[in-house]
Amino acid sequence: MVTGVRFFRWCAVAVLALGAAVPAGAQPVRDRILADVRVVEQAECAIVRVLLKFPVRYVSHFPLASGDELRIMLRPIDVPTADRNALIKRESIRAPSSERAAIEQIMYEGDSVAGPIVTLFFRHVVFFKVGQGGDFRSLIIAISGTAPSDTCRPESAS
Repeated sequence: MVTGVRFFRWCAVAVLALGAAVPAGAQPVRDRILADVRVVEQAECAIVRVLLKFPVRYVSHFPLASGDELRIMLRPIDVPTADRNALIKRESIRAPSSERAAIEQIMYEGDSVAGPIVTLFFRHVVFFKVGQGGDFRSLIIAISGTAPSDTCRPESAS
């Protein structure tokens, strides 16, 4: 009987060890708004594309043309039920490495009284223009740096 108990324990330990060695399947990330941020530097402009997990409509932004902080007001269009809790949370995403864009931090603030806001904090005052991405899952920010530019526009640049 003693050998039967030892064999059972050995089998149980082996099954547990094998179960721990098998990686779990990747689960989709829930309760997140910000998916990614990309920057494309051009001659006199950095085009920043903030990608979101679900469709939103760009409402407005403040300040209008320059500053060391940019607040972009959004209106969610179609949020999956599983992601609705994310609407009232705060989160941030890693800022892209770009001297011209000069972004220090990107935050989503779902608990703002004015409604959902994406805020970009810059290392110094920059000039910018903001637009809606054609896919309604992105915001496009054209940053011309320390001087305004008529040619730097929030148009998609891959």
